[in-house]
Amino acid sequence: GWSFDEVENGLRLLSYLEKNYEIDRRRIAIGGIESGSLLAYITAMQAQESVRGVWLCNPKMPPRFRMPPCEPFKALHYFINGTDKSIERFVDIARKSGYSVQQNGGMLETAKLPESPLLQPLQGWLRLLEAY
Repeated sequence: GWSFDEVENGLRLLSYLEKNYEIDRRRIAIGGIESGSLLAYITAMQAQESVRGVWLCNPKMPPRFRMPPCEPFKALHYFINGTDKSIERFVDIARKSGYSVQQNGGMLETAKLPESPLLQPLQGWLRLLEAY
């Protein structure tokens, strides 16, 4: 599991990186695997001024999940993959709220990360973030 202190740590790290390094702000993305997906989602929602994309890998979204409407010029773009039934519900809610979502049914095997077939579509999504 994780705690909300980790969200705060992520936000502080992002702030530090933005202040100390030249970063292409159009391509900042946060991601998480399984329960870390919810952590990535919450962190991104707290940092919409900076974050452009959110990768949710096989997330387990809570049954009462809600999403605020998309704000102009603060739109997060989602790449979501996995097979959990809550994914379809998340995609439907996100699209109805005005967010762009790229969905991929592939699973990520962390032990075989370098040769995962999921990496190619994920890398394509990251390259296109600046165009959104």
